[in-house]
Amino acid sequence: MDTTTIILLVIATILSLVTIFFGTQWKSIKEKMDQFKTFVNLVVDAAADNKVTEAEFRGIVEAGKKLLGMP
Repeated sequence: MDTTTIILLVIATILSLVTIFFGTQWKSIKEKMDQFKTFVNLVVDAAADNKVTEAEFRGIVEAGKKLLGMP
């Protein structure tokens, strides 16, 4: 085997391992991305009028806790 073949084989193996890892972790990653999106949307909505109500603040805190995995 020449050097190019070996390099391609190593790259293919690494990509296969990465795919397997992210395939098993995808559900968890997607859930965290959805939680982050919810958090950012709450912050943007609260900041839109330059006034953060107590209800908005509580929503932001709850979304932040959920995102960080806090009870």
